[in-house]
Amino acid sequence: MEANAGSLKQPDPQSEGASFWKNTLFFFQGFISPCFSLKYYRDVTKKPFIFSVGFFAVFGLFIAAWTIASITLGMGSLTDEIRAAYEQDKIPTIIIEDGIAKVDGPQPLVYIEDRQFFGIDTQGTITEIDTQRYNQGLLLTRSEVHSLNENGYQKTRLSDLNALFGSPIVVNQENVLRWTRSILSFTFLLMFFGIFFGYTLFWFMVIVLFGLVMWGIVSINRKDVGFGQVMAV
Repeated sequence: MEANAGSLKQPDPQSEGASFWKNTLFFFQGFISPCFSLKYYRDVTKKPFIFSVGFFAVFGLFIAAWTIASITLGMGSLTDEIRAAYEQDKIPTIIIEDGIAKVDGPQPLVYIEDRQFFGIDTQGTITEIDTQRYNQGLLLTRSEVHSLNENGYQKTRLSDLNALFGSPIVVNQENVLRWTRSILSFTFLLMFFGIFFGYTLFWFMVIVLFGLVMWGIVSINRKDVGFGQVMAV
C-alpha cells in the first residue's frame, strides 16, 4: 500500500502555473494573431467553446471601454465650464430654505438660446416662461420652479423640494461640481453596461446564426466537425 501511495503523481504547481500563463498568452494572442496566422485558427479549434465566448466578451468590454473613454473626453470639459462660470460670476449662489429662494447676485438673470429659456428672478419681475416664444425653459422664482418641455408647463413649489431634499438646499460651485460628477459617473456606468451587453448580445446572435449556416455547409463534407469548432473559428 505504501508503494502504491508513493507512486501516485502529485500535482506540480509549477506545471499548472506554466499552463495558466500559456493559456492566458494564447487568449490575448487572439486579438492579433488571426490577422496574420492561419495556425491560430487550427489551434483555437482545439480549445473549449467557452474560450471563444470569453474572447468575444473581452472584446465587447474593450469596445464599451473605448466608447465611454471617448465620450468622457468630450464631457470632461463640462466641469471646467461650470467652474469658470462661477469664478466669472456668471452663475450666482442659490440657497433654498423653508420654501424660499435667496440668490447672491443681480436679478433677473436670464439666458436665452434659440427657443430655450433659463431664468432666475426672486423679485417678481419675471413670473412665468413665455410659452409662445420658447419650447423649453427653466425659471426659478421666490417660491417655485417653473419648467417647460415637451411634456408641457409645470410648477413645483420650493417647499416640496425642501421636504424631499432637506433644508437648506445650497446650490453653489462646490455642490454643483459634486452633483455633476456624480450624475456623469452614474450615466457613464449605465452607458458602459448598456453598450457592453447590447454589443455583445447583438453580435453574438449574428455570429451564432452565421455559424449555424457555416456548420451546415461544412457538415456536408465533414461529419466530424462540431458546431463549437465552427464558432471558435
